[in-house]
Amino acid sequence: MLLGQKIGTSTIRCTAIYVYHSFFCLIFTSFTSRGGVDSATYYASARDGDVVFGIGTPAISMLGYLPVQLFDLSYLGTNIVFAALSCAGLILIDRVIRTLAESRGPFVQFCAIVFIFMPSLHFWTTSISKDSLMMLATGMLLWFAKNPSRHLMLLLSALTIMLLVRPHMALMFLIALGVGNILTGRMSLIAKIGFTFLSVLLVAFLLPALMDLFNIGSDLNDIAQYIESRQEIIEGGSSIILSEMVWPARLFAFLFRPLIFEGGNAIALVAGIENTILVTFMLLILLKARKGFRHDPDLPGKMVLLSYAVISWWLLGNVTYNLGLAARQKWMVLPFVVVVLIAMSRSYAHERTALRARLRLHKRTVE
Repeated sequence: MLLGQKIGTSTIRCTAIYVYHSFFCLIFTSFTSRGGVDSATYYASARDGDVVFGIGTPAISMLGYLPVQLFDLSYLGTNIVFAALSCAGLILIDRVIRTLAESRGPFVQFCAIVFIFMPSLHFWTTSISKDSLMMLATGMLLWFAKNPSRHLMLLLSALTIMLLVRPHMALMFLIALGVGNILTGRMSLIAKIGFTFLSVLLVAFLLPALMDLFNIGSDLNDIAQYIESRQEIIEGGSSIILSEMVWPARLFAFLFRPLIFEGGNAIALVAGIENTILVTFMLLILLKARKGFRHDPDLPGKMVLLSYAVISWWLLGNVTYNLGLAARQKWMVLPFVVVVLIAMSRSYAHERTALRARLRLHKRTVE
């Protein structure tokens, strides 16, 4: 609630998001309490003290170790702690999206209100997992974009979280930070050079470490070969062969499949209904997009977000062959895509002015 007061979100709105989020935490815990999922494994490692310092999977057990050992938390209690962290990220995302939608007309405002209550946005982020921490980092990055010069500490905090749990996403945001600052017209040349140099320096330091971590190789050709190898893999009933699809189909599959007619069971059916709603909303918002990409005072860091959305969507869409995994990982990308699309939408005042102009032109033509 303190977060809501600080960012201008009402107590009722914050409470609604938290209660809704906690409901999915109970559902997730109930379905996974017998084990067989990553969250239960992370909890068992934290409970048994089987933790080491590391990046990725070891980091989650390590971060869960302290609350589990200090407060003797159960699996549900630990999930509630991580769900609270992801809920903070959701509240930040909600505020950014609704702020942008305020001047975009009733339809976009409705989409902004509904978006934050998408079931899978909550289901996969209410447990001791990488997804919950990435949701917190996502909210921080979007809030950073509202005022980059004042929220640098928020950026550093988000990148630290990403480096711990999914370092490849931190790498992509650093690349986007360099690209976005070059494309931003409001920055001075010296500032652009400084940000770009810093981003390149960090990427040059991080990239070799990531290639070693994922056993990719030692040069850029090895990265291309790794991506191609992922496109040939097929494991499990929800997998797709990426090499047989053109790249737009891969990108669409990552964010929006399965659709409603592809549901093979109850979970897939719910995911299909949700994805169909998302596709419909985003297509209708896209139709309202204006020409160009002008400066938006509510989102000065828009070009950084656009760069990150494009880079992360392209990379993850070309290597994620399992739709079940995509259902979780797409929430590292989709909030940025939604924010960018809303930012591109014409303002409601602009639409009314354009409509009046067309009516006046039609009236003169008739006369």
